[in-house]
Amino acid sequence: MTSRLPSPRSGRQSDRDDLGEIDSPEMQPGMDIAMQPVVQVRSKLVSTLAIIFVIMVAINEIIQRQIIAPEIAILAPSVGESQINQIFWNARLPYIFFSISSLLLMMLLMQRFILASFRQVAELGREIERRRLAEREMRIMAHRDALTQLPNRPYLIERLQEIIRTRKPNAVTRDAVLFLDLDNFKIINDSLGHDAGDDLLGQVAGRLQQCVRKHDTASRVCADKNESETVRLGGDEFVVLLERLMTPEDALDVANRIVRRISEPFSISGRLVTVGTSIGIAYVNKYTKDAHDALRNADTAMYRAKHAGKGQVAVFDKSMHEDVVMRMERESQLRRAIHAKDFELHYQPIVNLVTAQVQGVEVLLRWKDDSGQYVSPSEFVPMIEEIGLIGEVGEWVLEKSMTDINGVLQSVPADVANQLSVGVNMSPRQLADPFFLDQLDEIIDRTQFDRRRLSLEMNEAQDVRHGDRVRAALLKLNESGVGILIDDFGKGQSSLTSFQNYPIEGVKIDRSFTRSIANDHTHAVIAEAIVELAHHLSATIVAEGVESKDQLLALQAWGCDAAQGYLFSPPLSRDDLAGFLSDPSHSEGIKLLRESAQCDTQSVGIPVGIGLHPLDAGFLPTEI
Repeated sequence: MTSRLPSPRSGRQSDRDDLGEIDSPEMQPGMDIAMQPVVQVRSKLVSTLAIIFVIMVAINEIIQRQIIAPEIAILAPSVGESQINQIFWNARLPYIFFSISSLLLMMLLMQRFILASFRQVAELGREIERRRLAEREMRIMAHRDALTQLPNRPYLIERLQEIIRTRKPNAVTRDAVLFLDLDNFKIINDSLGHDAGDDLLGQVAGRLQQCVRKHDTASRVCADKNESETVRLGGDEFVVLLERLMTPEDALDVANRIVRRISEPFSISGRLVTVGTSIGIAYVNKYTKDAHDALRNADTAMYRAKHAGKGQVAVFDKSMHEDVVMRMERESQLRRAIHAKDFELHYQPIVNLVTAQVQGVEVLLRWKDDSGQYVSPSEFVPMIEEIGLIGEVGEWVLEKSMTDINGVLQSVPADVANQLSVGVNMSPRQLADPFFLDQLDEIIDRTQFDRRRLSLEMNEAQDVRHGDRVRAALLKLNESGVGILIDDFGKGQSSLTSFQNYPIEGVKIDRSFTRSIANDHTHAVIAEAIVELAHHLSATIVAEGVESKDQLLALQAWGCDAAQGYLFSPPLSRDDLAGFLSDPSHSEGIKLLRESAQCDTQSVGIPVGIGLHPLDAGFLPTEI
């Protein structure tokens, strides 16, 4: 194990408190370094003074013998002994005074020099230690997440590299990387604000550390010698590094514990909010090349877990990497197609079940990859959403479909053209765009399309993150004459509230109900209830995916307004649509309607659509 990062206290607050104290323990190393040259100079000065003192004593002795002694010898015969001593000391005193004065002066100068040196050295020691502490704190900050005080990505990379480098081929223990991010974090961050998002991340970090075993640590910060790390990579992404596991199930146990704990409500800004998490697990083994490889594998497994449903755990295998490579290639092709507008629009007729006439079309987006094969919209449309280009594609669909329908209207009988409407599916991201309404007006002006023919579909199963903005946009669209429709009605979780929050004029029964109404009593009851509910709310009903006579008869019996599906017509190109509208008699579904007594032109007229303009006979969505 490598040494761990210092604790927040020792690495931050205590350093700041002790920076100004010369004699503090943490300052002592710097002081010792700075004092070394002073001690050396002081030793040299003491040696020099000793030598000077010896020299002066020697000079004094020489003066005594060479100058004073001869003079006394000359005077000795003529004076007494007491006078000789007096003369000796009188002659020697100036030399002694000079020697002592010189010695004291040198000692005073040396003392001043030493004191000044000590002051400079003390300041130098402080500066050295300040820089040392600053460098240490910078190293700590470089490896710690500022928000949660957990280790960050650089620290995790270094730790993983160390694990991979020191791992033995025949090791009996395992190391695992758990990669996770939060579900619905962006919704909370956008709705409650970034401060609430930061608070949530801090609480999540605390729960992660609680979930990991005592000898494990979460990768944002670790102040002990545990054998695992918990790291925040950034945003709402975290990694838990588990070391020396005895069995692979240990990592799964930790992952499941994290999923359960994170799913519990959090108290944010005085309210309870709920998030979830999906976790990908990658084991470090002999095939792991480096730290980035391990992280990528865990990230790949995490996305597989997300696609399997929220709150899931997935373990990486090689097939996942192949899927990622394929996805990257598919995304690259899709970006080129978006740039070149290399898409097709097909139109599926929607038939009024009372009049047996085509009352509108649903626009369907189609795309061929580089191999020339059609890719399912359920695969490439979510990808367009993820890469943030749904707005650009949506604008192209609007303008292209309006241009195509304008051309079709000129080649079909007037009675058919008068009642034909067009449904286009809108992503909540488009509706939340503050420039969307202006862009739609510009497209309508350029194409000279009658906006009363246009209906926009909002899939209720989609997550509307900017509810107020979307609601305001839908109200303005409705006021301008554009119809609003809910697609896949009954499949999501907000069907009834949608009628209250949005100006809904029509709904489409999801094909999952239509497909089973002829042989599944439960689905039949639900579908009938949807029809009745919509009629009570003055909304029209369109049934998707009608493919058999039994389904059609059931829908007619319940009073469903319109239907679409292969029983009437598959999606058609623009030219084929013009031919179909001119002569729909070959349609099996229309034949059945015309043969039905309910379609007799002498019978009672259309029972729904009260209060709607003529073009509102069909509110048709566009499935992109």
